[in-house]
Amino acid sequence: MGEQQSKIFETDWNIVVNLGIKCNTLGISRSAEVRYYSSPFDNMDTVEGLVETADLMSTGFANYFDDINDWDIKNEIAPRSTEIRNKIVWHKNTPNVYYPHFADVWFKETMTKDELHDWKVADNLTIEPIWEDLKRVFGNRQQRLVSQLKSKNKILFFRADEKRQLKRVHSTNQDEHLNEFINKMQTAFPQTEIGLLYLYCNNARFERTLTSSEYVHTELIPEDIKEDEYSIEKLKSLNVLPRDKMLATNFDIDCNDTE
Repeated sequence: MGEQQSKIFETDWNIVVNLGIKCNTLGISRSAEVRYYSSPFDNMDTVEGLVETADLMSTGFANYFDDINDWDIKNEIAPRSTEIRNKIVWHKNTPNVYYPHFADVWFKETMTKDELHDWKVADNLTIEPIWEDLKRVFGNRQQRLVSQLKSKNKILFFRADEKRQLKRVHSTNQDEHLNEFINKMQTAFPQTEIGLLYLYCNNARFERTLTSSEYVHTELIPEDIKEDEYSIEKLKSLNVLPRDKMLATNFDIDCNDTE
């Protein structure tokens, strides 16, 4: 039996959600002029934990930020160096969904840029200085997405690999994981049409052959084309409806589009 043709490029989507907000993914969406929403995960390799993201979204992020003691933190060491570059934090139940980026603007009411920088590079492993603002920013994004998932808008999740990430994503992003992701999401939100567009990479060491299904489109980025250039052209091929075509969404909280 051959690979099933997906409906991803035939469907009129209302919302595109980036799985992870690595700079290249944001740049791809902007260059393709696709209206998108900020990722509910500040994670440059979110796709490594694809099933974990579905677990969180399908439960509406229940109890996610309830207890600071459920969260872990570690120092990120700069490549070929012993210097601390940043902090990485994650919930103990979902270790593949982690947060390595902390924008100055998120903390403008509670920390100066210098204070944030000092926290990032200090030996001391404490999440307290950024905890309340992390909860606010990502609680905002996450609950906005949950409200949209409960609406009847058509939502497409998008992820594009980079070759340098393959060691991380290879073993946790096979067909079984893609199928589990879409099944969990469709089961949790049966009233919403949900799809996944996953543009993946291979190299000599890490080879995958991912297959498409009705609501999952997988495509191997050719070796001779830059990942971002290929992804931009693919996103431009999507049918994304203008904002005034979005169906009503009942938000449980006031959501700030800038965060």
